[in-house]
Amino acid sequence: MTIDSSGRGHQPAGTPGGGQFTGNSRPQGPSLTLQLGEQNPPRNEAVVNELETDLYNLPAGVVPPLQHVQPGQQLSEEQIALYRAGKSEELHDTLAEWTTEQAIEHGDAFLRGYCKDRGSDYDADFDQQQKSRLRDAVWSKDPARPLQDLIRNTPAHLLQ
Repeated sequence: MTIDSSGRGHQPAGTPGGGQFTGNSRPQGPSLTLQLGEQNPPRNEAVVNELETDLYNLPAGVVPPLQHVQPGQQLSEEQIALYRAGKSEELHDTLAEWTTEQAIEHGDAFLRGYCKDRGSDYDADFDQQQKSRLRDAVWSKDPARPLQDLIRNTPAHLLQ
């Protein structure tokens, strides 16, 4: 095996795999130890704490509904069967992907404006964990009840 200038190993021609780069080959010699400096604390932690507290303390009605049911949108046949059988957990599961996508999309839109009004850039200033904390605070104030809206839009004779 030969080692090129970048430290990559190559098998000589005529050997199995010869002439091919073998990326996991390393030259023999002293081992290299990497030491990482102290990890940087998350950016803007104090700002996130303040925003999170403010969001949890918002009065009702400030956060708009984050999940929307269109007029006339009803439960599917599968959902009606689950409703009739009293399987509420399974019924909620059928809505989870749809409602979560909406809550993330509309929640992030709300947070972009909310943070901007308070001097922060939601997309640039916070890491994913911090955004998740802020989303949780907004979601706790979400007045939307999509399952109840779908039930209300579904004709009563189908639910009995």
